[in-house]
Amino acid sequence: MPCSQQNTGLPGEGIGWFLVKKEDFETLPLRQKRAIVEVELQHVFSYPKWQEVLKALTLEPTTSDFTPFVNKAKGGFGFGSGESDEHKALKEYVAQNPKVVGLGKNTPIGTTEYLLPSGDSLDVSFNGKKVWVAAEVKSSISAEGDIIRGLFQCVKYRAVMEAVLLTKAKPQNARALLILESKLPQSLVPLRNMLGIEVVEGVSPKNG
Repeated sequence: MPCSQQNTGLPGEGIGWFLVKKEDFETLPLRQKRAIVEVELQHVFSYPKWQEVLKALTLEPTTSDFTPFVNKAKGGFGFGSGESDEHKALKEYVAQNPKVVGLGKNTPIGTTEYLLPSGDSLDVSFNGKKVWVAAEVKSSISAEGDIIRGLFQCVKYRAVMEAVLLTKAKPQNARALLILESKLPQSLVPLRNMLGIEVVEGVSPKNG
């Protein structure tokens, strides 16, 4: 499959040749492109001979039951003590650097704590010329449960953002990314892939 594009999180433009006419695919809003790609991915996932493929390549299948991870994420609610200095610093750094989320240098700096009509607040919101991008940030002190919550928050934010664009009669070009100061734990890679969330790792104010 063609490599993903940093500014959309979807496979490169060549994917259009496999799915629909390239010209038609390129004109679709992100939401519709994502839906088309997800249908094709389901065809890949449902391939009946993956066990034989894994055996031939001496690979082990990844887990398909993420209940323990979901429970770990739920277990952290209600014990927060406000925003940490590390989270605030990372949030401000991302807001000042649109390139972190794949936006051009002429993109205005992001808005922190952007309020959605659902009552949620985006850590950072960027209004690009063609796409609305939200960044959920997790600092180096974030535990695994907090990172898992971040993945699910991105699922929610993207859906709400697309709904907002729909009410404005605008193309539903919205992205929600998880920005990590550390690296995504290897155990969470299958969950990230299942949820279809973009994750940018190793982002730190110390690197700026």
